[in-house]
Amino acid sequence: MSQIEPTQNPSQQASYFDLFMRLLDSVFLLNRENYCVLEANASTERLLEIKSEDLQGKSLLDFIEPSMREETEKKLRIAKRKYYPLEFEAKFQLSE
Repeated sequence: MSQIEPTQNPSQQASYFDLFMRLLDSVFLLNRENYCVLEANASTERLLEIKSEDLQGKSLLDFIEPSMREETEKKLRIAKRKYYPLEFEAKFQLSE
């Protein structure tokens, strides 16, 4: 487990992390200020064909198709103001 601050006891944290990693949907945990990836689950690794460790510290916006970046950033700003998880679809641009 990476940079996520523990708020539960270690057993609860391990259970939540296991659930996070087993989700079939691609899920990112992001830094609220700069949208940098703190953690990504296994589905994200498969989707982007990149290890979670290699995503950490990179902005989520770097992986969004240029035509959708502005819309995606707007959704992220709204989610940040409202303090709720954000669910949206985006087209990812994979680097060669």
